[in-house]
Amino acid sequence: MFDRSIRPEWIDFALEQYLRSDSEAQLRESLRNFLRPLVNDPQTLQKTALQLQRTVGFRSRLSHQSLEGYYDQLSSMQPDKRNPVRLEILCRSNEFFADCVRVLRKLKASGTEFAELRHLYERLVVIYGDRGMVHRRVRYVIQTLASFGSVTHCGRTWRVEESLLDVNC
Repeated sequence: MFDRSIRPEWIDFALEQYLRSDSEAQLRESLRNFLRPLVNDPQTLQKTALQLQRTVGFRSRLSHQSLEGYYDQLSSMQPDKRNPVRLEILCRSNEFFADCVRVLRKLKASGTEFAELRHLYERLVVIYGDRGMVHRRVRYVIQTLASFGSVTHCGRTWRVEESLLDVNC
């Protein structure tokens, strides 16, 4: 599951550190040192570092070769143009994240300009069962997408931005 929100620039840092690291322990320490000034709670710090490990580290579903390819691709791009690739990495490395993006894209394609969290909950509960953790995980995905500019908070709803449609998920 997806258990912490992630900022776009954290993916770049974690990926670079992964490719430079000799061990998972070395990467974990590097991520914790990087995140410590940004994340106050020790448990959140640990979980965020682990989420980055699952995305672009030793625990990623993506192969080392794939991650090297993404690193090369991101390195050749301007930082403000990297979000589609970063989101592709998130989708490919985390099935729950990809399912949330697919639901948002379907809502957008059906003409729904604004999505309520309940729209995501309803569709994801069908896939993952009616458990409280689904609701928490959806919120982490939405927070992550908001930091990427792919959704925008509008009162009690989230506007699904066109940029989310460009993501290769």
